[in-house]
Order: sequence, then C-alpha cells, then structure tokens
Amino acid sequence: DALCTALGVDSESVHFYIKQGCSIRKLRAGDEMATFASVKGINSFRPQRHVWPHPVGVIGAGYNGLKTAMIYAKSGNHNFVVFDRNDKVGGYCWITAANKGSKLQTEFGSFHIWWGQDCVTEKCPYPKGWEIWPKKQKVLEHFHYAAEAYGVLPNFQFKTNVAKMDIVGDKDAHDRYYK
Repeated sequence: DALCTALGVDSESVHFYIKQGCSIRKLRAGDEMATFASVKGINSFRPQRHVWPHPVGVIGAGYNGLKTAMIYAKSGNHNFVVFDRNDKVGGYCWITAANKGSKLQTEFGSFHIWWGQDCVTEKCPYPKGWEIWPKKQKVLEHFHYAAEAYGVLPNFQFKTNVAKMDIVGDKDAHDRYYK
C-alpha cells in the first residue's frame, strides 16, 4: 500500500510475483516479501501523473494561454480546454486592443511563442523570415502557426466568454472542480 500511495497507483492493480523452484507464485496480502520479486501493474517507479476526471481549464488564448497549452501538449497531457471570447488565437491584446499598425515593442526573439529550448521541436522549429518587430498580423499568424504545429487547436473553445466559475465540492477536496 505504501508503494502504491507514493506512486499514485491503485493498490488493487499492483501484484507481486516470486519464483519458487520452476514456477512463479503471486504473493498474497499476508505473505512475506522476498528479496527478489517481480511487480506487475506499475509502469514506472516514478510517481504517476494524476488523471483528473475532467479537463484542466485555461482562460484566454493569448500568449500565456497558448504557451500553457503547448507545454501541456509537450508533456503528453491533452486533457485541457482553452476558453477564449474571440474566434481565434491571439488574446485581447493582439486581436482587440492592437490596431493594424501596432508592432511588437521588444525584439521578436524574446517574445515569440517558442521562447526557450523547451518548446522548440523538429516539427515546430523557430520560424524563419520573421521581422524583429513584427506588426499585429504577423504576431497573430505566429500564434496560429504555433497552435497548429503543436496540435492544440482542437483543445480551444472559441467564442466562449468566461464570466463566472463556481467551485463544485469542498474547497480543500482533492476532487473538486469548477463549472
């Protein structure tokens, strides 16, 4: 039970087997653990990621919302939804507040969605031919390209304005969620 708790695995799915002579026997709850045993039901001795019964919600499809989605996808977690009131990736700052002449006010290299080696992949390298201070349209193209390259667009729910969230369950409960 202690091993299963530490690894975040259901104890009913883990079984220990020992070799006795020419046969293999499954250990029962009261049996003494042998020096050498095989374990079935554990993929790794690293703690397992908790699988939530509902998706993680990200509010906003701007720079930070898109970057969060990319990091979830890169880690193999596709159980998330990104909500945005607009009809495309870009967020309030680049879709609504910026005009067509607005430019990025810092070097593109420090702002682009791939900032940091953790987000550069073979299928999604740094974009080539981008300006140092791109205008609104290029920044929006960049966001859309990154969302497509990482395959996160299916996780976006556009034209959804999140105005309120209610907590379902006790505020300290591990299984609480929002609606």
